Amino acid sequence: MPIDVIDYDPDWPERAERACEELTASLPGVFLEIEHVGSTAVPGLAAEPIIDLMASVRLLAAVTDREAALEGLGYRREETGMPGRLFYRREDPAGRRSHHLHVVTDDTWESRNERLLRDHLRADPQAAAEYAALKRVPSS
Repeated sequence: MPIDVIDYDPDWPERAERACEELTASLPGVFLEIEHVGSTAVPGLAAEPIIDLMASVRLLAAVTDREAALEGLGYRREETGMPGRLFYRREDPAGRRSHHLHVVTDDTWESRNERLLRDHLRADPQAAAEYAALKRVPSS
């Protein structure tokens, strides 16, 4: 399946904020922090139009015990093989991925690569431009 990289959409931050608010309202007290990560979180960066969110929890079981609430928002868990992480995907009405939710424990929050890369690309426009160019190279 080809990856659809498009120019930056200024609506992405608002979409991420709405998704964070929905998650917090549907699972009150579960998430310690939720942040917009990934390419759509870097202003001006071309990206695959999927909102990536990362949330921290004390215990992953706090989320797995409440998966029905996530399913009510359209999130479905996918097994990724990544230890210490839960991964959920959400699709739009046309069946295209629209959101990813990564759930990790709070003791790993500060060292998560998704957050570190986002912050680096936000702080370094040259690195962001190089990353955008790399994303647009067709895969073979």
